Amino acid sequence: MPLYEEIFLSDSSLAKTFWGRTRLEYIYAYLKLEQQNISRKVLHQLKYKKNVEVGNLVAQQFGRCLMSNDRFILDMPHFLVPVPLHPRKLLQRGYNQSEIIAEGISEKTGIPVLTDLLLRVQYNKSQTTMNRHERWDSSKDLFELNDRYDLEALEHIGIVDDVITTGATIEAIANTIHQKYPIRLSVLSLAFTS
Repeated sequence: MPLYEEIFLSDSSLAKTFWGRTRLEYIYAYLKLEQQNISRKVLHQLKYKKNVEVGNLVAQQFGRCLMSNDRFILDMPHFLVPVPLHPRKLLQRGYNQSEIIAEGISEKTGIPVLTDLLLRVQYNKSQTTMNRHERWDSSKDLFELNDRYDLEALEHIGIVDDVITTGATIEAIANTIHQKYPIRLSVLSLAFTS
């Protein structure tokens, strides 16, 4: 499976998702979701069928692929931060799919995972049926930084997500972090939609 590498200012559909919205160093995605392709089935297994083994295996493949990429090796994040779930959603699902992905990537890259750096403070319904505007509205004020961490010494964090659709969640996280710290952020997403 190919690695989709997107430098923030490059002329690509994934990078264009964030143009003028937030500062990102780079975006990597492993799978491209298209109607009825295997990538969609893999993500569905992880997210809705509780098949964490599939998610972990694909995330490890993603990690191996990242470690064969010179740009990534030269500019690896200091920590991987999975997109958090609201506690109620975590209780319903039983696990955080972004955390499973981060752990799989970490196994192959050696980058430590910080699971509690970000807190999801508002519960919102699934965004799968929302349009771009509705997703942006539902992503406002969703996250807070955990006060027990001081990010002053960190230079670079990798935000890990399961899928990038409109970029609203990543934008909300980046804005939350950048309000307090001028840290470099990159995105590692298992999948993206075009």
